[in-house]
Amino acid sequence: MSERTPEETIDANIEAYNARDIVAFMATYAPEAKFCKLDGTVLLADRAAIEGFHKPMFETVPSGRCQIPQRVVMGAFVVDHEHLTMDGRPDMHVILISEVRGGLIVRASYSPL
Repeated sequence: MSERTPEETIDANIEAYNARDIVAFMATYAPEAKFCKLDGTVLLADRAAIEGFHKPMFETVPSGRCQIPQRVVMGAFVVDHEHLTMDGRPDMHVILISEVRGGLIVRASYSPL
């Protein structure tokens, strides 16, 4: 099987997010993946921390969904405008810049709009 493209990796990530499938979601991240603010501040320093943050959210917010109104793909980078909805909470709009290497996300940087 050939390696996924960056866009295919992010599509798989979003599909798993929307399905609330933590195993498939985490399979899109490299072990050393970082989750950061756009200013470079590291919020979650590896795959275990990313899972530790998302797993409880998947369990407590079962209808959370992510839609992508806009996307730009340039080489290893996928830049998404994400529209997030979560169980009656106010909708969120964020920019997420994902760097994908070897078919896995190595860095995801976000900022709310």
